[in-house]
Amino acid sequence: MAKRLEVDYIDISEVSFAEKTELIGDHLFINKEEMMAQADLSSFETAEFYIVSPGDEVRILGLTDCTQPRVKADDPDATYPGFLGKLKPAGDGRTVALRGVLVSELYPLKANFKGLLDMSGPIADIAFLSRHVHIILDVRPKKGVSADSYAQAQKLAALKISVWLAKLGVGRKPDEVKVYELPPVDPELKLPKVAYITSQWAGFDVQQFFIYGQSGIGTLPFVLHPNELLDGAFIYRYMNISTQYYFQEEPIIKELMSRHGKDLEFVGMVMTCGKTENAAKNVSSMMAVEFAKDYLGADITINTQCGMGHCQLEQQMIHIWSEEMGMKAVTVMSRVSSEKPGDLLIISDPRVDAVVHTGDVKTMTYPHMDRLIGVEDIPALAAFDLHGPFTITTNVNLAGGNSKQGANYMTEDLNLKTKGWRLPVYEG
Repeated sequence: MAKRLEVDYIDISEVSFAEKTELIGDHLFINKEEMMAQADLSSFETAEFYIVSPGDEVRILGLTDCTQPRVKADDPDATYPGFLGKLKPAGDGRTVALRGVLVSELYPLKANFKGLLDMSGPIADIAFLSRHVHIILDVRPKKGVSADSYAQAQKLAALKISVWLAKLGVGRKPDEVKVYELPPVDPELKLPKVAYITSQWAGFDVQQFFIYGQSGIGTLPFVLHPNELLDGAFIYRYMNISTQYYFQEEPIIKELMSRHGKDLEFVGMVMTCGKTENAAKNVSSMMAVEFAKDYLGADITINTQCGMGHCQLEQQMIHIWSEEMGMKAVTVMSRVSSEKPGDLLIISDPRVDAVVHTGDVKTMTYPHMDRLIGVEDIPALAAFDLHGPFTITTNVNLAGGNSKQGANYMTEDLNLKTKGWRLPVYEG
């Protein structure tokens, strides 16, 4: 596993529209017309761009994806290889990232997967995405543009803007450098070998993932270097419970990398696509575990998922197959309980006996907010005045409270230099 990825972080404290696009100190200035010119807007009837910052009295509606501006310093055209620009193996070399700012997309077509994000107040306190400045793309499709074509056009626009902005950081002295690599481990240490298995959902034309630009729908498991996931080989479109940012800063990978060679040996990862039929789930899960054991040589598997009950069932199968093949298994889950454990838990097999719960469903009261940006006709919230106040128990509407990959507002992004946000408020 010889890949070596260096991420050079440039901290951003403020973002403003201005006459000239430039990065002065930690303040990012953007000319809106120049930014709009980076993207192909021909599929959109309307296109609005906003900047909202931590502490602003704004509620973002229909937040579907967020991308940290990044660029391959020596090869910008390969930042999102195969999806945007030329095909080249990801996970090597130097990537420049603007930390504290996100290019954020709204999805106005009819669907219940809609993220709500307050930039101030009690909801903002429990959402780590509210600690970032958001450059919001609010683009609506022209009549006759299919949902698939619209989703693709918006995704490409967001990624192009992300790369364009990150280029401003190339040549700057970074505020922090992180290196991700898996050097050989001395066998005399006899450290446990850990493989990471993640099941990601690719259900239909709009809601799916891509690997090097190729659709994940129906794919069987495959081995992926962890650096590739961090570095642009993987793109979601659209699953607001797992934004692009969650994979750029994937917490399980980062934790395993930090402990590699110390108290464990991180031998790599396997990715699989969630299936809808039990027989297909079982085959896919078995193959993923087989790769972890026979090709990666793991003693332990850790598994996560993105999706709903379907992918929970695959987590159960991955866990059981791991134990049957002689490995220890740990299942990481979020958003599976509110007032009592297990009310959204599909897994029921007692053999799944090592579960890490990383964040639950919350009953939240959204206060009144004068300013709304985004999609107001959200079916799941049709009964509410979205200005608030309203109270709702939900596992999908709060954006940035936690992620399916293990991120949580109590631990994520506490080092950002952006202004206007507060430390999380702990209950109990």
